[in-house]
Amino acid sequence: MFEAGDRAGSGAAASGAPTDAMRHTSSELSRRLAAPADTIVVRTPVEADREPVRMLCRAMHARTVFGDIPFSDAKFDRAVASLKNRSRQSVGLVAELNGRVIGAAWASAGEYVFGEGEVLTTVHVIAVDVPFCGRLLSARTFLRLVAAIRKWSITRGAKRLLVHVTTGRDLASTDRLLRAAGLELMGGGYVDK
Repeated sequence: MFEAGDRAGSGAAASGAPTDAMRHTSSELSRRLAAPADTIVVRTPVEADREPVRMLCRAMHARTVFGDIPFSDAKFDRAVASLKNRSRQSVGLVAELNGRVIGAAWASAGEYVFGEGEVLTTVHVIAVDVPFCGRLLSARTFLRLVAAIRKWSITRGAKRLLVHVTTGRDLASTDRLLRAAGLELMGGGYVDK
């Protein structure tokens, strides 16, 4: 993440060679087509995206129930470094509208903590510039990021997509949005306040 080149589809299949699906997804996620105005483009990030994505993550953090915990620039930078170091297992994506970064996502693929033989994808972050986008464009951006993560997940052989909701706010709207993305409620999170 945050470097020239494509990470979304890079890497090799279990046999060690990239598959056609991986090559197709790689070029699809990283190229910037001549898109009409107001088209959301999802792509892998480059270094120039680091600060806009940091600001998105900082704003998202502030809107959550954890907003009272100071945002850590050092942890953000370590997360970016881990994406670079684990490019086969992790993906970073940005959503762009007319040259402006309006969304970002981070996900990783791997086996369930106590299971073997099945890969699943865990979505760690989906951040959208809600003040700029408003509700409708925010929802469209969120859905485009989920769709791109799904495409990347297929290249990793993942059979399930897990999205952890940790905002603690506007849960009914979040539930509707995730169901619109084709996900269903599996459980819930609890916190000791």
